[in-house]
Parts: sequence; C-alpha cells; structure tokens
Amino acid sequence: MHKLKTRRPIRRKNNDDDDDKSDTRPSAGEQEETSPRMAQRSPPSKTREALRAKLAARNATPDEVEAMKQEKSKKKKKSSSQKKEGGYDFESLKKDAIDLFDTTVETFSSWPVIIALIVLVVVVLPLYYLDTGLIVANTANLFRPEKFHSGITKGPYFEGWYFKFVDPETKDVLAVIPGVYIPRTTENQTALVYARAAKLQASSKSKFDSKDWSDPSEWPADLQAELAEAKLADQPTANEHAFVMVFRSNPPTPEEGVMYFQYDRDQFEALPDTNVDAAGKFGFRARIGKSLFSHEGIFLDLNKNDLVDVDPRDFNEFYAKSLTERTERLGKEILLNGDGKFLRVNKKPNGLSVSGEIKFANMVSFPRSWSAPGVMGWFSYFPFLECYHGLVSQHHSANGKIVFMDGSKVAGHFDARDADGYIEKDWGNNFPLSWVWIASNTFAKNKKSSLMVSMGDVPLLAPSNSLYQVVTGLPLVGPWLKRNLRFIGFLITVYDGKTTHLLGYPQGCKLIDLTTKLDESTETARETVTLEIVCTSQSKKLSVEANRVVGSGIPLLGPRADRNRMFPIIEESLNAIVTVKLEDTKSSSILFSDKSYGGGLETGGNLFKKFAA
Repeated sequence: MHKLKTRRPIRRKNNDDDDDKSDTRPSAGEQEETSPRMAQRSPPSKTREALRAKLAARNATPDEVEAMKQEKSKKKKKSSSQKKEGGYDFESLKKDAIDLFDTTVETFSSWPVIIALIVLVVVVLPLYYLDTGLIVANTANLFRPEKFHSGITKGPYFEGWYFKFVDPETKDVLAVIPGVYIPRTTENQTALVYARAAKLQASSKSKFDSKDWSDPSEWPADLQAELAEAKLADQPTANEHAFVMVFRSNPPTPEEGVMYFQYDRDQFEALPDTNVDAAGKFGFRARIGKSLFSHEGIFLDLNKNDLVDVDPRDFNEFYAKSLTERTERLGKEILLNGDGKFLRVNKKPNGLSVSGEIKFANMVSFPRSWSAPGVMGWFSYFPFLECYHGLVSQHHSANGKIVFMDGSKVAGHFDARDADGYIEKDWGNNFPLSWVWIASNTFAKNKKSSLMVSMGDVPLLAPSNSLYQVVTGLPLVGPWLKRNLRFIGFLITVYDGKTTHLLGYPQGCKLIDLTTKLDESTETARETVTLEIVCTSQSKKLSVEANRVVGSGIPLLGPRADRNRMFPIIEESLNAIVTVKLEDTKSSSILFSDKSYGGGLETGGNLFKKFAA
C-alpha cells in the first residue's frame, strides 16, 4: 500500500502582504477527509497527537484556545497529584490489575482450558517427573503384587521377597531374602578422584616436586579423604545387582549375622508363570544365579565365592545410629558384654556355602478384591509411593533341608519338618524413615494362624522423586506440604485359621497406642513393643505385644536412597514372643487370642517418638 501524501503546512509570514493571501493549509475537517486511511492505522503516537493539537489551536478562536489551555493545566495537576512513591499512579495500576485478573479468569473459565490444566497437573507432570516404569509395573501387577515388577530400569529401585521358616520342634528360624537393587546412575567416584589427582600431578610437575603420585598415601590430605569416601560410595553394594540374604536365629557363632550373596544384575531372571492357582491369579517364579524362588518352594545353590563384605564404616555408622535411637526409645543406654555392642557383629561368616531345597504346601494367600487388590488396600492404586508392601502367603507348610557348608565340612543345617512358612515382599524407591514390623505365624493354640503388622512414616510422594522437590519447593505452601505429605500409616492382618481380618489405615482404623519399654528384671534385658488399634467401622479392637531380648537383632542391608547403595538399616529379631488379642467391641467377644514364638520384629528409626508427638 502506498503512503498517503499530505501537503506540508505553510508557515505564515509576519507581514501585511500575507494577510490578503488565501490560507493554503487544510482545515481539520479537510485533513480528515483527505486522510481516510488514517483510521485504519494503529492509534496515533503522542507526537502525532501533539501535532494535531497544535493544528487545531491555530484554527481555533481565542476563547477555544483559552479553554484548551485550562484543560491541559487540569490534566497536569491531576497527573502530579496521583503520582506517589516512585512516581507510580497506584489507582491506575490497581485498575489495570483488576482488568488483567478479570481477563485471566474469563480466559481460564472455559472448559477446554480447565480440562487442559487438569491433564497437565494429573497426567503430564507426574509422567515427566516420576518413574514411568514403576507406574506401569504397579498398574500391570495391581492384582498380582507377588510377581516381579519388570520393566523398571531407573534407580533408585529395589524389590525383594521375604521367606521365613520356623521349625515347631526345635524353634529354629531361617530367613531367606532374594531380590534386586538398582541405584541412581552415577559416575565411578574413585575414578573421578584419580582423574583429579592426575590433573594435580600434571600442574605440579617440576624438578622440585618430590611426590610419588602413583602412591595415594603421598597425596595431599584432602585428596586422600576424598578417595576414602569415593571407595565407600563405590563398594559392591552400590552397583546394580541381584542378591540373596540368608540368616538364622541359632547360628553356630553369634557373630555370624547375615550372609549377603551378590550377583550381576543379568543373573536375575523373572521366569514365566507355571503351576499358578486354578484361577491363574496367583504365583511367581524367579532365578538368581543357580537358585530358584517361587510360590511352590525354594532351591538354594549359594557359593561362598559370591559373598560380599560391607565396609566396616557403614556398620559403625549403623551401630551408632541404632544405639542413639534405642536410647531415645527406652530412656537408657544398654551396653552388652561391657564393650558397647548391642547387635551382632556382621562379618563374612567363614565363607559358608548354602544349599538345599524346601517345598511348600497348603498356601493361604491374601484374599484380594477391588477395594483391596493387595494388603495395602486402596493405597495399592497410588502408583508413586516411596515403598510398597505385599503379603504373599500368610501361612503354609514347608518341608525340606538347607545345609551350610564350610568347604567340605558341614557347618550347620536347617531341617524343615512340616515347618510354618510365611512369604511377603517389598518394592519401591526407598525404605521409610522409621517403621515397626512384626510377623509371626507359629501360635500355640491356633496352629495355622498368622499375624502381620507393618507401620511406618509414610510419604504420599517419594522424596527421591523430582516431583517431590518441585512440590515442596513451592513458595508459601511448600514447607506446609513437606510437613503434611507424611503420616503414620499401618497395615495389619490377622488370620485366625479361617478368616483374614484386615485392620489397617486404609480400612479407617485408628492407632491409639504405640509404646516401647525396657524390662531389666530378668537376666537379660528385654524390650517390649505394644500397640493398640481400634476399627470403629468393623467394631474391632486389636492389641499386640512383641517382646525380645535386647541385642538379639541382626543387622540387615536395605536400600538407602541418600547413600545410593544397599546399607545396614534394619535390626531384625527372629525369636520375638508375640501376644495377640482381637476383640469384637459390639458383642464384647474374643475373636482371636494367642501367643507365638519365633516372631519377627523390626524397629527402624523412632516411630514411637513421632506417634507421641
């Protein structure tokens, strides 16, 4: 479009001869008529407006000029009176803000925009920040939690089954835990330190440099400290691997502790389902090395050459932390044998190999429903929690034999003669900050009954996930969300031989008592954990008391996300005495009351303190 040409205004000369000449300047009306395209352009700038005002003033009468001067003066006075601090017109800013808010509300009130926002918050952001592999695996195995959750490649992640056997005659207890661990992907820390040392060596080469850089003991002190921490971070349990833990209640030596057999990750295989139940809704099979694990039994072929030691510094840290937590719980420091030890010293137990087979029969699996696909109830539908718990078998009979070999010499054995069997499992990103766990199925009166108690400090969103950092980092609401995204959750099942009573947080039950106390009246100090649950909707009340000898716990390795490796975090006793009483509050009748031996008991962190608060 060509630009409209306008006639330049002719400046009037101050002489008498010009008065007779006609004024060649267009009037305001004529200018508008000769500029029809001006209305189609963007609003005129301040400079153009000022020019038009001048043109209008030249054609105005003296009275009109005076009126325009007064109007201009009023505008200046009004503008100067409205300008406050910093020269801002706050009334104008307020009006603009209100207009912007109204426009925004009007824009985002449309249904398409609302739906798009919901999809963004509920679907897109979780899928971006969370491990989609875990979400897909949890969804696929919603009603089959006993199966391995395949397809997960992003760490931190762990998954393991817990097999426990109690011989009713000897009261010996054997526990076997097979599983896998995937850490976060990180560079080899030791290699990084050596690379830094090489750079220092290159920068310090001269005839005056007498350091032997091939010997780390000659390095600067700070670099030696870095190397020590790097080796700790790069120990075998920090690698992606499969493992089998074996421990027992009555080992030949009290220092035996747990045996940790480690394998490359590709030595683990989730085998296809075979011989599942008649409905095809229950069953699992897995292989680690030459050992097999399934709902039908276990076959062990664990060679001593696959045993690994945990760095003593990790155990020293665990001992110190556990002693502090126990002192807080019991109100007194308990030292055993005068040397400060209160747990078994975990050492490589003389290079023992473990082999044998135990077969299962008459398995009582957890009854599943849409409201409770697993023991976690409706929490099973939350695909982004920190840790998941599964109850595989509440009770089954076990027959077979496991042998411990020291070279060609038999160093011990476990005989399962119609022993009481139990299976559960855990999987997720990390263990809770604190928890209490009790499990027993060797009761005096009800031979085929079972109890499982699992409670912990539960985050609704795993802190190891990036989305947790985003949510808790929000201005104003972030700190509040960080405090209130956690709660004390608990899952409890009581199998009385016929019926499974599910008494957990998802079922609306309430924890009204959780305490621990110390009893030094006996020859050996004992710790007693007491809890009480009330389920108003079911008209039930449960009381549980678990008692164990102080110092009988065995340190076990578990996932620790902040250390990015399997770390000693669990103190488990295999010979706790457990007393259970389940009442019907409506009829005041006793539904279940019994005492067991060979119970499992764990107390990690200090959940008692959190409950009391």
